[in-house]
Amino acid sequence: MEALAASAIAVLGTLLGATVNHLFQWRNTERAQLLARQERLRAERLDALAGYASSLTDYRRALIHRWCCLHDERPPGDPTEARMASYERLNEARHALFRCQLLFHDCPKLIARAQEVMARVAEIHDAGDDPERLDELRHSTRELIDGLVGHAARELTEAS
Repeated sequence: MEALAASAIAVLGTLLGATVNHLFQWRNTERAQLLARQERLRAERLDALAGYASSLTDYRRALIHRWCCLHDERPPGDPTEARMASYERLNEARHALFRCQLLFHDCPKLIARAQEVMARVAEIHDAGDDPERLDELRHSTRELIDGLVGHAARELTEAS
């Protein structure tokens, strides 16, 4: 009878140990999958923000070039081509913003700031023929883009 009880206890102990081991492995797998998912999201967000900042910079440069084609005494290029290039860069920037909006749906402050920066860059188009206004917008938009990148970096650091 003692042998039967000892065998039953051994079997139950083995089953309990296997069950507990399975639960711990399942939990570790779930945690690893969650961490991998979070890291993929972080990488996608980083890529989206870098792309957005890059496209904003290109859009800003295209608008400045367009202004120079229209207002400089020696235009650096054809105003019609510059206009078309600025529209293409605007579309690229909007596309990049849409991607950021999808990936940062839980960060409304960051999205609002990204939209604000795009609106400020677009003001270069309305600089008129005032070179001082253009210079002010050139410098302020560069700082705004840099500030957006810094804000996004802090957001990504806090999230991880």
